[in-house]
Amino acid sequence: QAATTAAGSYDGRPGTLTPLDWTCVKPFKTFIAGGAGFFPCAGGTEYAVSKTALLGPVAVGAGNNQSTANAGSVRTTTNNNGGQGFSMYVAGTITFFGGMTVLPAAGAQWTLRTYAGAVFGGGTGCATCNAGNNGANYRFISASRPMTAVGAEVVFNYTVNQTVTQTTKADLARVHTVPDPYYVTNSFERSPSAKIIKFVNLPSQAIVRIYSTSGVLVRVLEHNATNFDGTLDWDVRNRNNQVVASGVYFYHIESPSGQRRIGRMTIDNFAQ
Repeated sequence: QAATTAAGSYDGRPGTLTPLDWTCVKPFKTFIAGGAGFFPCAGGTEYAVSKTALLGPVAVGAGNNQSTANAGSVRTTTNNNGGQGFSMYVAGTITFFGGMTVLPAAGAQWTLRTYAGAVFGGGTGCATCNAGNNGANYRFISASRPMTAVGAEVVFNYTVNQTVTQTTKADLARVHTVPDPYYVTNSFERSPSAKIIKFVNLPSQAIVRIYSTSGVLVRVLEHNATNFDGTLDWDVRNRNNQVVASGVYFYHIESPSGQRRIGRMTIDNFAQ
């Protein structure tokens, strides 16, 4: 309230706190200067909001007992019908408190009920107020409320618990090789001699055995992931470090829980 003694507010009423004085408070002043266009605040004028309420004259609207005079587009009021009070910016809403002689005692608790939208109707004693709704029942037009409170922030606190459960048949059913069929080379490989076939969707621990169609054990791979990574690379070589020949191969996956699965893959390779 103390800031309203300065000039610049659109209402032209120094010393009386009105809704239009809020247009001189940032960020509203910045928004209006940026082109909002309604009720501008004079350049150089900036009102500050304090953390301590100060009682003073407040006025909201013309009121039945107020006399008004138009001076250009600025409305001045000679009678303050609002009594002593102050204004607060709470939960994104400008709220006026009036009819006071002293501030509430320390520790007093108030309940603020607010809404987003507009209320019409219910007016009396004003033939031009709310044309078509004067004296009628109130009606409410709702609107969404964006998070626009000055200085507000959203903080999320969460915890993550990672647990390893026993592998099921459904888990192993998701395991397959990439690419399939393997044809000479793929995008995982950095050179013609560095071959890679990936087993994906593996459980955190598993043993992969690769067999030829004749039942010969080609390779045994162990998978022990500490970061829940379900991929395992095979360099397409046998136990003697030789690149395997083209053909169909079977793989047998065994998990620590005793679950097993058999799959197959096709390799079209070149002779080394």
